[in-house]
Amino acid sequence: MGQVKPYTIVRDLSAWTAADWEGREHEFEYELTSEDLAEVEAALAEATKRNLPIQVPSLPLHPPDNHLIS
Repeated sequence: MGQVKPYTIVRDLSAWTAADWEGREHEFEYELTSEDLAEVEAALAEATKRNLPIQVPSLPLHPPDNHLIS
C-alpha cells in the first residue's frame, strides 16, 4: 500500500463527495452496544485506578487554509 499525504485532494475515480453518501448515512454509522459501553467504562475505570491521563483527541474539521489548492 502507498502513503497518503494529509490534506491531499483526490482527483480520480476513487474520490467521493457528500452528495455520493446523501441518504446512505446508515452505511457508516455504528451504534455502540451495551457490551461496547461496558468495555469503554472498564477501560476508563482501570485508567482512573492507575492514575493514567485520559485525553480525548481533537481532529481538525477542515485543513488549514494554507493547505488548500485552488
